[in-house]
Amino acid sequence: MKSSPFGKLRARLFLLVLLALIPPFILILITGQEQREHAIEDAKSNAILLARQAAVEQRQLIDEARQFLATLALLPDIYGDDSVACSDLLARLVRENPRFVSIGVVDMDGSLDCSSTPVSQSINFLELPHIRAALQTHELANAGYQFSPATKTAVLSLAYPVRDSQGNVQAVISAGLDLAWINHLLTLAQLPEGSTMIVVDQAGTILAHNSDSGQTTGQVLPTSSLVQEMQAQTAEGLLEATGLDGIKRLYAYTPLDLTAQFSAYVIIGVPIKTAFAVADSVLLRNLIWLGLTSVTAFLAVWVGGDRLFLRR
Repeated sequence: MKSSPFGKLRARLFLLVLLALIPPFILILITGQEQREHAIEDAKSNAILLARQAAVEQRQLIDEARQFLATLALLPDIYGDDSVACSDLLARLVRENPRFVSIGVVDMDGSLDCSSTPVSQSINFLELPHIRAALQTHELANAGYQFSPATKTAVLSLAYPVRDSQGNVQAVISAGLDLAWINHLLTLAQLPEGSTMIVVDQAGTILAHNSDSGQTTGQVLPTSSLVQEMQAQTAEGLLEATGLDGIKRLYAYTPLDLTAQFSAYVIIGVPIKTAFAVADSVLLRNLIWLGLTSVTAFLAVWVGGDRLFLRR
């Protein structure tokens, strides 16, 4: 059975159209890949900038706490004999300054003279690292962020010396700062939906996590590759890993400026899917238009080939 001339011509026209569509298809794929690379670079830049901003925010918080404690050390009630009046004053200051979890005054014998909150445990406060550092340096000292199993929160422990009129240290003010500023910073940053901000110590223990209402606070970050990379270097870095909720994210981390002995990291995670949303949308739109163009071209060959070539 002989094939019709138009059948062969139609097949050749189909092949010609197909070959003509290959270059724009390849161009669309290359452009889509470039857009994905640009998107991930933008996500990296935004995440690392926010991580750096978190470190700056914390330094400002410590500087403000230094000024506050230095002013507090000048008040007569702090080093007076009336511990009840001192405790009332500290309790009022904590209520008026919610960034502080607690404030107390430690005597030179290691006992707690007064405190904003009652302390039932009898310990020698001079054994605490930040208290010892304040007595040695006569300046503000901090022991980094520490997780308290009792309160289920992480606190930045600070200590500031109290001097008498001759400049001799006669007591130490101990204060704890919470991590509420993290949620505030993340709100201002307006990161894409599903983004997270986590603060961990060097061991990977979660000190604060913005998205789970404290459910994972105190646990070890399960993303072992991220913890290992942070432990291997002190500088900021970037890593793709799966988060606590099973979502793959791009994580940017940077160390918080604490002390040489105590350090923590702030981690910003942006979902990979969210980072690629715009690029994937553009790629899909271009492929749809190419598909419509292809269908139109094939229909033109099928319907118009007979009239244009055989019945001229």
